Amino acid sequence: VVGGFGRNQYLYHKIGEYCSQRGIEIQQPKNPWEAVALGAVCRCLEPPEGGLVAVRLARKSYGTPASELFRQGVHDPDDMYIDRFTGRKMARGQMTWLCGDKGDRLPEDQPRIIGIELVQRFEPHEGRELYGALVGCVEDTAPRRFVDNAAQVICRVESTFHDIPDSALLRCRDATTGKEYFEVDFKLEATMGATELTWRLLYNGKEYGSTSVSYDI
Repeated sequence: VVGGFGRNQYLYHKIGEYCSQRGIEIQQPKNPWEAVALGAVCRCLEPPEGGLVAVRLARKSYGTPASELFRQGVHDPDDMYIDRFTGRKMARGQMTWLCGDKGDRLPEDQPRIIGIELVQRFEPHEGRELYGALVGCVEDTAPRRFVDNAAQVICRVESTFHDIPDSALLRCRDATTGKEYFEVDFKLEATMGATELTWRLLYNGKEYGSTSVSYDI
C-alpha cells in the first residue's frame, strides 16, 4: 500500500483485516510517497524497446472445464451423465490446465497462446453458440474437477459461429432416434499478453464468428 492511501493507518488496518482472512500478504513501505515517486521516475526512464519488467510469474494455474468420456475408477460417479446425441457416458466438469503451474514464467515480450479444444453437437434448428470458461487456481496443486472449491471462474467466453456454412459441418445421425445433428470440433484460442487477454474461435484453422468475454472476478 503506497501513496496517500499508504499513509492512512485506518485504511491500512482495514485492508489488512480483509487480506489476512484470505491469506493475502499486505506490505507498507517506510515512506509510502517515496515509492510512488520512484516508480514514476523509473517508468519515465524505461527504454522504448522494453520496460523494467522482463518476466512476470503466473499467480495462478489457468485452465478450462470440459466433458470427457466417463471411465469407471477414474472419474467421480457424481460427474457422470449420458450424452443426448451419442448415448455415451460422459464425465462433466473435468479440468484441463492450459498455462502450466502457478509460478510459471511469462516473458513480457512473448505472449503465451493457449488453445481450448471443444466439441459442439447441435440439431439443425438449434442456435450456434459456443460457451467456455477460463478457470484459475491459486493452490500449488490444481484440482482435476471443476467442482473443487480451489477452482474459480475468471471469465466466461461466448462465441457465435453462424457464418460457418452447413456444407462445412460434419453431419451425424442418432442411431436410436434417427435424428440428424451436427458435430463440430472447435478451438477456442486465448492470447495472454502483458496487460490483456484476447480470444478468438477457430474452425479448421480459420477464425469464425465473434467472441465476447464477461469477467466474474
